[in-house]
Parts: sequence; structure tokens; C-alpha cells
Amino acid sequence: MYQIVLGKVSTLSAGQLPDALIAQAPQGVRRASWLAGRVLLSRALSPLPEMVYGEQGKPAFSAGTPLWFNLSHSGDTIALLLSDEGEVGCDIEVIRPRDNWRSLANAVFSLGEHAELEAARPERQRAAFWRVGARRGAGG
Repeated sequence: MYQIVLGKVSTLSAGQLPDALIAQAPQGVRRASWLAGRVLLSRALSPLPEMVYGEQGKPAFSAGTPLWFNLSHSGDTIALLLSDEGEVGCDIEVIRPRDNWRSLANAVFSLGEHAELEAARPERQRAAFWRVGARRGAGG
């Protein structure tokens, strides 16, 4: 089973979370999206299973929970992907103007990913850039 839940960072309320979880939220620019992700998780799963964090800070459910998830946000949109089948990855990107998208693609995309960009019609290449970038962000 896979479940996708979408929401808006600006409208998800941290008041719906236990104080102990709110206290774990980072300060600064990541706080709102971090809290929004926990609200989405708590709406999808009640009670919210215990969470652990990997070496790079990636959240996961503790070993005794047979569920996996991934969170992603772009702009004001946040996505949650849940699975009971194993590790999952998701990435959401708001397609928007970006002056340096070609130089970014040159710096990080593989030869195959560059071929995918070049195969797109010129007016569709920016959208292809975001599609390839989202796929990379999801681990695929």
C-alpha cells in the first residue's frame, strides 16, 4: 500500500501536535515545513509511531514499525508518501522560473539525464529540468 498526502505548509497547524514533538522542531527557515510534515504524519497515522533519525538527520519510524515514509516540500506545498512495502522516496517541485537551471543541470545531472533534457522541445526543457530534479530528489 502506498498513500500520498498533500498539504500547504502555511495552513497546517503545529497546535495539533504534542508539545514534546513541537519542542523538537528546528528553529529558523526549516521550522514551518518540519512542523507541517509532522502534522501530515499525525493525520495519516494515529497514534504517531516513535521516530528515529539517521546519521544525515533523515527521519524514520523505529525498527518495530513496518511503515516507511518520505516527506518533501517546495514553496508552500508539502508531500508525504507512506508505504508498508519498504523504503520510499518522493520529491515535489514547484515548476518555476530559475535563471541558472542549465548551469545547475551541468553541475549535477548525469549524461542520461542531460540526454533527457536535450530530447525535450526547447520550450519544455525547463519543465524537464524540474522533472529530472524531482526524480533525483526522490532517490530514483
